[in-house]
Amino acid sequence: MNILFLGGNRYFGKLVLKKLLNKNHNIFLVNRNSKEEKIKHKNLIHIKCERKNIKNYKNLIKGIVFDKVFDNIAYKLEDVKNLHSILKNKIKHYIFTSSAITYFDFNDGYEAKEEDWPRGRLSKKFLKKHTKYEINYAINKRKIENYLIKNKKIISTILRIPSVIGKNDFSNKTQKLINFNYDFTKNKNFGNQFIQFISKDDLVKIILKIINSKPNKREQYNIANDKIKIKNFYYSILKKRNLKKKYAHFSNTKFPIPINKLMNCSKIKKKFKLKISPSNTILKVI
Repeated sequence: MNILFLGGNRYFGKLVLKKLLNKNHNIFLVNRNSKEEKIKHKNLIHIKCERKNIKNYKNLIKGIVFDKVFDNIAYKLEDVKNLHSILKNKIKHYIFTSSAITYFDFNDGYEAKEEDWPRGRLSKKFLKKHTKYEINYAINKRKIENYLIKNKKIISTILRIPSVIGKNDFSNKTQKLINFNYDFTKNKNFGNQFIQFISKDDLVKIILKIINSKPNKREQYNIANDKIKIKNFYYSILKKRNLKKKYAHFSNTKFPIPINKLMNCSKIKKKFKLKISPSNTILKVI
């Protein structure tokens, strides 16, 4: 396959890229200059640029029809439209990594299904609960989703993903979650609330399945591990004493991932016959 891969220099994107290269696909990798170790492979062509400047590399991809475009760094609608304009009629399948936050207020305490997505609203509760950065991020990602859902010319797959948990987390979100100073004697209401995330390993397997699939229509999928109560998550950590010690140099005053922002993931499990790891077993791999 010919694959255009946008954003694959670190974390789960890097793992997906490496596994695709093991299958000897022809991959054009677009990302900015980075201090991260560059992957080298005979079938990998690096396009080092800001994605808004990809038009300057038209000649490099001229005449190529891409079986897959995996877009892991789309944050503004303009960027996606520009890419699709450059690759007009040369994209067989476009895969976009979106976010659970694009449900806005609808998945607050409710396991939203894909068909619930249009019902999300920028309610006062949502606006009060999130930072300005998070709100803008959600609005921009949702604009891209709306564009893809309505665009009949491109077969697209939208992946709605919560916080990604795993080793070598460059955002330190995983480390901060483990090291959070949870007090079992206080804030019982807090402990009875739910968190939901996706393990890096599960996410990589799912993305590879989708890249290797042959879709004939536009799709949207929720991707997450099962929800787990906050107190149960920290009970699991207590059983692994070395884990907290391992990440002891991370400290935070704010809980690092969203609370009670939930998604139902039965659709993708059924479609690809998936078994996603239970949330209380994720600690085994981090």
